[in-house]
Amino acid sequence: MTDDDALDRTSRELLGKLGHLREVESLKRRQPRSTSAFHNLSDAARVLGDDVHRLTEREWVEAATESPIPEERDEQRPGDWTDGE
Repeated sequence: MTDDDALDRTSRELLGKLGHLREVESLKRRQPRSTSAFHNLSDAARVLGDDVHRLTEREWVEAATESPIPEERDEQRPGDWTDGE
Protein backbone atom coordinates (compact mmCIF):
# COMPACT_ATOMS: atom_id res chain seq x y z
CA MET A 1 0.00 0.00 0.00
CA THR A 2 1.27 3.44 -0.90
CA ASP A 3 0.18 6.75 0.55
CA ASP A 4 -0.50 9.88 -1.50
CA ASP A 5 2.91 11.42 -0.81
CA ALA A 6 4.77 8.35 -2.09
CA LEU A 7 2.65 8.19 -5.24
CA ASP A 8 3.21 11.91 -5.79
CA ARG A 9 6.99 11.45 -5.40
CA THR A 10 7.00 8.66 -7.98
CA SER A 11 4.97 10.81 -10.36
CA ARG A 12 7.33 13.77 -9.93
CA GLU A 13 10.35 11.53 -10.48
CA LEU A 14 8.74 10.17 -13.63
CA LEU A 15 8.05 13.69 -14.93
CA GLY A 16 11.65 14.66 -14.21
CA LYS A 17 13.01 11.64 -16.11
CA LEU A 18 10.71 12.38 -19.04
CA GLY A 19 11.93 15.97 -19.13
CA HIS A 20 15.55 14.83 -19.06
CA LEU A 21 14.86 12.27 -21.78
CA ARG A 22 13.34 15.00 -23.92
CA GLU A 23 16.43 17.18 -23.43
CA VAL A 24 18.82 14.36 -24.30
CA GLU A 25 16.83 13.42 -27.38
CA SER A 26 16.78 17.05 -28.52
CA LEU A 27 20.56 17.24 -28.12
CA LYS A 28 20.98 13.98 -30.00
CA ARG A 29 18.94 15.28 -32.92
CA ARG A 30 21.48 18.07 -33.37
CA GLN A 31 24.41 15.64 -33.70
CA PRO A 32 25.67 14.05 -36.90
CA ARG A 33 24.78 10.36 -37.13
CA SER A 34 27.42 7.82 -36.27
CA THR A 35 29.50 10.23 -34.20
CA SER A 36 30.63 9.48 -30.67
CA ALA A 37 28.44 12.34 -29.38
CA PHE A 38 25.41 10.82 -31.12
CA HIS A 39 26.11 7.37 -29.69
CA ASN A 40 26.78 8.70 -26.20
CA LEU A 41 23.48 10.58 -26.25
CA SER A 42 21.74 7.47 -27.61
CA ASP A 43 23.10 5.49 -24.69
CA ALA A 44 21.90 8.16 -22.26
CA ALA A 45 18.46 8.14 -23.88
CA ARG A 46 18.27 4.35 -23.59
CA VAL A 47 19.16 4.47 -19.88
CA LEU A 48 16.58 7.19 -19.27
CA GLY A 49 14.00 5.21 -21.23
CA ASP A 50 14.69 2.21 -19.03
CA ASP A 51 14.27 4.44 -15.96
CA VAL A 52 10.95 5.75 -17.31
CA HIS A 53 9.73 2.20 -17.89
CA ARG A 54 10.77 1.15 -14.38
CA LEU A 55 9.01 4.16 -12.85
CA THR A 56 5.79 3.60 -14.81
CA GLU A 57 5.75 0.00 -13.61
CA ARG A 58 6.31 1.15 -10.02
CA GLU A 59 3.62 3.80 -10.28
CA TRP A 60 1.17 1.26 -11.68
CA VAL A 61 1.79 -1.02 -8.70
CA GLU A 62 1.62 1.85 -6.20
CA ALA A 63 -1.66 3.14 -7.61
CA ALA A 64 -3.28 -0.30 -7.74
CA THR A 65 -4.16 -0.21 -4.05
CA GLU A 66 -5.63 2.42 -1.80
CA SER A 67 -3.59 4.48 0.61
CA PRO A 68 -3.06 2.95 4.06
CA ILE A 69 -4.13 6.31 5.55
CA PRO A 70 -7.92 6.36 6.16
CA GLU A 71 -8.25 10.10 5.46
CA GLU A 72 -6.62 9.63 2.06
CA ARG A 73 -8.89 6.70 1.23
CA ASP A 74 -11.93 8.86 2.03
CA GLU A 75 -10.68 11.69 -0.19
CA GLN A 76 -11.38 10.59 -3.74
CA ARG A 77 -11.28 13.33 -6.36
CA PRO A 78 -9.05 14.04 -9.34
CA GLY A 79 -5.68 15.32 -8.20
CA ASP A 80 -6.23 14.60 -4.50
CA TRP A 81 -2.89 12.80 -4.33
CA THR A 82 -1.00 15.77 -5.84
CA ASP A 83 -2.24 18.41 -3.39
CA GLY A 84 1.27 18.88 -2.05
CA GLU A 85 2.32 20.84 -5.17
